[in-house]
Amino acid sequence: MENNKITLPIMKRFFHYLLSLTCLSFIAAEDTFKPYATEEEVPRNVTDLWKNYDPSLEALDTEIVKVWKEEGVICKYVIFTVGTFKGVPSRIAAFYTYPEGGSNLPAFVWAHGGGQNADKKRGYHYAKKGYATVDINWGGREITEGITQNTNWGKVDPSQGKKFYSQSKRGWKVTLSPDDYTIDHLTSPRNSNWFILALAGRRAITFLEKQPEVNPDKLGFTGFSMGGNITNMSAIDKRLKAAIPMVGGSAYRLQDYLGHPGSGSKLFKPVDLHKPTIEGQYYWEKVQCPVMFFSSTNDFHGLFDRYIQCAEVLPHNNWRITQTMHNDHNPRAKQFLAAEYWFNHYLKGEPLAIPKTATSSLKKIENSDEVIFTVSPDQIDKIKEVKVYYSYNSFPNLRFNRHSPSTRQGDNWSTTIKKRKGLPLYVFADITYQSLSAKSEATVKGETDTFSIISQQQVLLPQQLDMTQLDDANRTFNPIFESFDDNLADWGKQKSKHSLSFLTYKFNALDLLFPVHKKLSLKVHNPEGRKLRVYLDVSSAKHLDREKNQGKRLRASQDIAHNESIEYHFSLADFKTIEKKDTEKTSPLTSWHNISTFTLFLKDLKTGKDLDLTLPENTGYIELIHWTE
Repeated sequence: MENNKITLPIMKRFFHYLLSLTCLSFIAAEDTFKPYATEEEVPRNVTDLWKNYDPSLEALDTEIVKVWKEEGVICKYVIFTVGTFKGVPSRIAAFYTYPEGGSNLPAFVWAHGGGQNADKKRGYHYAKKGYATVDINWGGREITEGITQNTNWGKVDPSQGKKFYSQSKRGWKVTLSPDDYTIDHLTSPRNSNWFILALAGRRAITFLEKQPEVNPDKLGFTGFSMGGNITNMSAIDKRLKAAIPMVGGSAYRLQDYLGHPGSGSKLFKPVDLHKPTIEGQYYWEKVQCPVMFFSSTNDFHGLFDRYIQCAEVLPHNNWRITQTMHNDHNPRAKQFLAAEYWFNHYLKGEPLAIPKTATSSLKKIENSDEVIFTVSPDQIDKIKEVKVYYSYNSFPNLRFNRHSPSTRQGDNWSTTIKKRKGLPLYVFADITYQSLSAKSEATVKGETDTFSIISQQQVLLPQQLDMTQLDDANRTFNPIFESFDDNLADWGKQKSKHSLSFLTYKFNALDLLFPVHKKLSLKVHNPEGRKLRVYLDVSSAKHLDREKNQGKRLRASQDIAHNESIEYHFSLADFKTIEKKDTEKTSPLTSWHNISTFTLFLKDLKTGKDLDLTLPENTGYIELIHWTE
């Protein structure tokens, strides 16, 4: 084990000491911030909150706990100072990783998500692609077995509680009120956990800036989920040349959705102080570097529509949005490849492989209830697929984005979509491009030969919102639930270590009626006589009250017989709780409309593996899903 200190030269420390005397918000050689004495001193906007803070001012006092050298990559387990609060330093652990022998390297910060931790494997992946990275362990979880030295927040606590951080003083704090573990003794934005985590993010930028292998003029920042929020707040740092918030940092958390009063967050208080100092939109409007927003269409945290709002308040037009279709909080390899291209251009200086955001338009057809959506993509010669999606649901993470087949005319793709009186309409195109090499490329989420960028979204709002349109009388019954005419265009693919499934949000379609007395029937084709079992999983909405089964999964299954074609029927009563411990807490499924997500598995019982229904050899097994008596 190697233990040594990396310190600033004496003259530079002396200079920093003199500089600190001029900053009224700091106490030299003591706390990073001087506590506010009166309410009048408390800042009321982002500019005032950060104006006297210099993230390069204090010594990092970096400790190298351990060093690994593998496959041409060096990884260091380091701990450095975030700041000093109430006389005690807050120290954060991280993995600093870079290619052995590298110099003048582009570099970026990675901030993990909630309940997660820093990951050495990420650093190895990017080091092999020519990057230095520092992966900060803000949550405090163990990151290397047998090493007890880790993040220690000292006298403040921005952690998620003892479940993740053994030294936690309390659970996750969302208010700005003071307690024994906050910076200030009165209500202040510096008492927000997000403020302290943003400090950690900006100090990580300082860490990279001072590494001898790193080019300090080529720095970026990315983070997943809660790490996306840290990315959002850290992106105001003018040292950054690019930022990529992943399924987080979408801001506007307090804002209600159209037709859903009270759907905005009520956690962050007091609102009049939290909103202008901590809410993400007030940071994005000050971010100067290029931004790639990274989402899933049905993400509960990095909300799609909110990302569009964030992009619109940026002081520049240099942004893109890449997202996974029909998924929640689960970006795939296509999105990670787009992110790599983004950093390759802005940090490495490689040619820009990312096409411009495609322009789009929505044209009303006179004397008709239909509109024409047209999209005009960039780099047409590299396009592999253009898919247009639309929805009537204003609540994005419950939205069913229905595929509408489009027709190409020259450089444009167009489709006709029906309006629904009294309901909004949301339309965009997801455009898939071939990889820069035209071959499969490795990402931290696996290999892919494509990446995707969405077009401008078009929104048509009704003159008067009519919630009665959600009543059964205004819905249409379609006996066909899924014909697979466009393969799995309305389904998302979910892959994990243990399963491969396909998910749809179709039960959230506001224009379709799903009668309670009907059974959902699957027409299955299995002439080879493979030992198969079909699983259907359903869950209720997590973020919009529908029934007692919120967030719980229920399952129905049947073994598939050796047959050319046979139907299997499922009623509401066939769906049972997956976990026995939930049986008493879970109510029977009483309505198809109470389903938020519908997931399909087809398992080969002989091999124990799920079939990939997107592969040509497997596409014929499920021929049709329809409704029967």
